[in-house]
Amino acid sequence: MRMTIKDLIKRSALAWNETEQFKDVLDDAYSLAAPDRNQFSGTRSPGEAKGSEVFDSTLINCLTRFANRIQSALFPAFQDWAEYTPGNTAMELLAQDDEALNEERAKASVATAVCFSSIHSSNFSQASHEMLMDLAFGTGCMLINEFPVGSRSLFECVAVNPAEMAFDSGPYGKIWGVFRKHEVSPHLVESMWPDFKAPKDWEKIVKESRTTAKKVLIEEATYYDEELDIWNFDIIYRGDTQKVEPEGTRIVEREMDNCRWIIPRWMRMTGETRGRGPVLQALPTAKSLNKAQELLLINGSFQIHPMFTYVDDGIFNPGTFRIVPGSLNAVSANGGPRGSSIDVLDVGGDLRLTQFIFEKMQMDIKKIMLDDQLPPEQGAVRSATEWSARQGELANAIGAPFGRIYSEFIKPFLTVVLEIHVKRGLIPDMKVDGYVTDLQVTAPFAQAQNVNEVNAAAQLIELMSMLGEEAVEEGLKTENFGGYFASKLGVPHATLVRSLEEKEQRQEQAMQMQQAQAQQEQAFAMEQKQGGQPEQAV
Repeated sequence: MRMTIKDLIKRSALAWNETEQFKDVLDDAYSLAAPDRNQFSGTRSPGEAKGSEVFDSTLINCLTRFANRIQSALFPAFQDWAEYTPGNTAMELLAQDDEALNEERAKASVATAVCFSSIHSSNFSQASHEMLMDLAFGTGCMLINEFPVGSRSLFECVAVNPAEMAFDSGPYGKIWGVFRKHEVSPHLVESMWPDFKAPKDWEKIVKESRTTAKKVLIEEATYYDEELDIWNFDIIYRGDTQKVEPEGTRIVEREMDNCRWIIPRWMRMTGETRGRGPVLQALPTAKSLNKAQELLLINGSFQIHPMFTYVDDGIFNPGTFRIVPGSLNAVSANGGPRGSSIDVLDVGGDLRLTQFIFEKMQMDIKKIMLDDQLPPEQGAVRSATEWSARQGELANAIGAPFGRIYSEFIKPFLTVVLEIHVKRGLIPDMKVDGYVTDLQVTAPFAQAQNVNEVNAAAQLIELMSMLGEEAVEEGLKTENFGGYFASKLGVPHATLVRSLEEKEQRQEQAMQMQQAQAQQEQAFAMEQKQGGQPEQAV
């Protein structure tokens, strides 16, 4: 059931309460790790130098490497990093019907090719990288906008700053409400939402906005209707940003089978809707390191431009004695008896100890941000064992978050993309339900996990072979290993793996060849026998 405007505003306000509770910690985190993306501070203005308070760039560099590494492991640009496959139910029902199973595989393969062709032609790679940078703080936000029929692309991906977003949860921590507040130029509203209903005096507002910086406040609400099993999408127009309307006007109403918002979370704490990411874990160390670096720079400035002292004896006149750069400070004595008239103030420190502390804190931050790699990739040739260890480190580090990324990003995103293509009639009617149609991730990270399973199966064959060839044939279904390896390694079945029918044909051909060979041998033996009888008679 669609909610009233009054109830929507109340529900949105409750969701924004939690966002306000996260505001301070996220403001600190973005200020140190991504100052240019920080919108949690209300004092920021366009064009402002937002990194003026950052004295150590370790966390900034680690954040960029984090997003690059996760993207290359899960969503490599211009690669098909997942595929649609027949679900377990379809595989079981069609296990004995090889022709029908191949048709389902071909149908899923076509869907994969068509959908990823649209993904590659969209801005997914750029938007996903921006979203992954926000995911490092705990919550990423991506919106899939479907273009009208006749446009150059089917859809676009928009990475939205989490400062504009608020959420509420349904059962078991799933996000059932997504709310966004943002300021929009009135003349752009129709381009963004072609199906909007113009509020009162809209033409006048649009005309004024083309020559002024006037903007209006827009609230988007996307919420799940459990009774109808659909998602409602509403846009509430709240008036001028300087004079917000208390009630608002609903200007867009939509119903969708799947939510167009993709909201992945790195990890979630009990009782919280927003996620928490590695940047928040590294924040205490980063703040300490940033402050220590600031103090070190201050100390360095004293080393380069020292502060001087002078004896206030009524003879030395600092007003006529100029030292630039530096400063003069009156003291009672510069040594005994009373010392020199002017001396340098010692502001030394143990730089070796300071450097050791800095390096330790930097390594702690890199470890939390998954940037503690083995020796660099460039340089001398690395062994296969070392590269395997690299993948093992990454797998151990993001193994648990990968499950959440799959359920909250990969599956929802590819489900929406498939829905758009089915809606346009570009592929046959199908949807990802886990039974008839499922998803298999073929990205490098998933392949690294699958390789472990393939190695385990290969070791099983090797161990069984030690018992003899007969033990392998009797104990293992050797005819199924090829298909199993192909499915784990993401190899296309139709192209490289023989079907059950093709296997039976080859077996029949082999039997026919054996029978023909046996007949030839038998005929040859009979000829030899007949040809040798006269000699025996003699």
